[in-house]
Amino acid sequence: MRNLIAALVLVCAAPHTAIAQSSPDTVAPERITVRIVAGITSSRQLPSAALTRARTTLSQGGDVRSSQLRQLADLGDGFAALRFAQRLEQQNNGVPKSDIAHYYGMAAATGRGGSITGLIRMLDQLSASDLSASRALVLKNIMMSYALAGNSHAVDAVLRYQLRQQPFGPLEDELIVVLNTATGEGAAKMGLQIAMTILRNPDATTLDLLRAQQYLQLAATATSIETTLTAQNMLPLIEAKLQSRPDLARVTAERSADQVGTTLISPVARPSPQPEVTQ
Repeated sequence: MRNLIAALVLVCAAPHTAIAQSSPDTVAPERITVRIVAGITSSRQLPSAALTRARTTLSQGGDVRSSQLRQLADLGDGFAALRFAQRLEQQNNGVPKSDIAHYYGMAAATGRGGSITGLIRMLDQLSASDLSASRALVLKNIMMSYALAGNSHAVDAVLRYQLRQQPFGPLEDELIVVLNTATGEGAAKMGLQIAMTILRNPDATTLDLLRAQQYLQLAATATSIETTLTAQNMLPLIEAKLQSRPDLARVTAERSADQVGTTLISPVARPSPQPEVTQ
């Protein structure tokens, strides 16, 4: 269990290493899954014959005791983690939602289809005080990995979490990383959210405002009328703020020189890998 979570953090610390199991060109964005860790791939990896039989029964659609499901899940079996999370959620017997989110997260990390929606369902009901720092880090990185891969449910979720600053706190830096690779409606919505965050910051620099201007231009291309109109209404506000900046010409020239052949969006430092995380 401790080794699995350590592996999650080590891989998730660099979200771009997430492996999309299906191409966005052929699969609807909401169905894109991500494999962050391999998990249990063979019964030979299990420590006992009893667990081997339980895993076989589970794979054949049979019923397995909750205690065995949990043991399999804790050993890194993503399918068992998904089934255990679903069982806990259905029983509704007072198990903390953070625990259910933990098992949905383990399933999502191994690429189990449908697990990311369960994780989001639990996270939507949690606040920062419900999660330990270690668990919040792991679950946040799983969410960001799915958003990077283009899963539309994950993109929408991280936007909600940024808006309410729960359950992970501010996510602006992480959203910028996602925006570097996202396209389409998800990118437009993220661009609008980041631009609004910049506009609310009284200490925003001229370069920040120039970035917000580009984010709004991206948001204005959305198919959503609400997103497009909001972006179009905000663009004149950004332009007025920029025109009042005495350093606009200098910053624009410096930016043009620095950004030739590169993206306007600055890279964000990723968290350093941590050797071990306990749950």
